[in-house]
Amino acid sequence: MATHAYLDKNRTKRISATKAKDANNIDKKYYCLDPCCNAILTLKANSSTAVPNPYFSALPSFPHAETCEIGKAEKEFYDQNFDPTLFIFRDIINEYMTNNFTKNKGRLSTISGIYYMCKTTATNEKYGDTEIWNILCDVRSNPRYLNGIFGPHLIECKYYSYDTNTQIINFQYPLNDSLKNQYKLKIHIPDKNLFLEIKKTVYNNNNHPIILVGNWTDKNFYSKTTITNRYQIYIPKKS
Repeated sequence: MATHAYLDKNRTKRISATKAKDANNIDKKYYCLDPCCNAILTLKANSSTAVPNPYFSALPSFPHAETCEIGKAEKEFYDQNFDPTLFIFRDIINEYMTNNFTKNKGRLSTISGIYYMCKTTATNEKYGDTEIWNILCDVRSNPRYLNGIFGPHLIECKYYSYDTNTQIINFQYPLNDSLKNQYKLKIHIPDKNLFLEIKKTVYNNNNHPIILVGNWTDKNFYSKTTITNRYQIYIPKKS
């Protein structure tokens, strides 16, 4: 569910659902955070006990575009199921890097959930202990990455090429080729069988968004991480 939206059609002012509720803007129309989506939103769950926190939802007459990730997120992420105070981003990334996962009821930890949570939240907001722009590198957060991408991140990117000899697969960030900060991504997959499996998966999803999870090092305008398990790669559902 979307927790943020634009106040105006020209998309110059953002507002959170909580602030919209506090301002008593119940009947006002809002606009999707995706600039390519013409959905018109309204404030929901203003007085619901089952869903106590307010959120934005698209009007049936002005739905999200089929390609809008925020529209997909409304179906994939239900924030009432999770406790943000349990979300320590660096710890979660470390679990993915070491393939050693901790069960923690109420903690958002799946890559699909984290990805769609980020898509429905403004980049300057925090979830748990980390700002959204620092969790997910996507087209919205691109201006933040002037000097490369390094450290723990989810990166929204597209497949570029592979090298069977080195067992490295290359990707391109961001999805929009016209944005200023362009970087090559390299994932090294030491396990041969896992490399072949992931190579086939990403090759068959060329030109479709792919989410990579890693603790990234940066060198000469490319970022690199190691993949030890298939859970470090997530491919959103196609429209």
